[in-house]
Amino acid sequence: MNGGKPLIEYPTHYTFKAMGLAAAGFRELVRKLVEDVMGALADDALEERPSSAGKYLSINVHVFLQNEDQRRKVYEAFHGEKSIVWYV
Repeated sequence: MNGGKPLIEYPTHYTFKAMGLAAAGFRELVRKLVEDVMGALADDALEERPSSAGKYLSINVHVFLQNEDQRRKVYEAFHGEKSIVWYV
């Protein structure tokens, strides 16, 4: 909190980013984790980018957050998933 005001004003557009090994099903896993909190996502809500060597896959997930609780729950889901090695 900043002077009693939240740092993020809701509702808002927000992008989650998760990175893991470029394995089959990683994109779908990230989608499921976010959908479990947010509900169904649009087909174009996810963007993926492989690392230069192709070992890792970065997934950006674009959502419309209603509140801080949704944001925190997605990060909690990411934190609990072993195949996600980094997230913001």
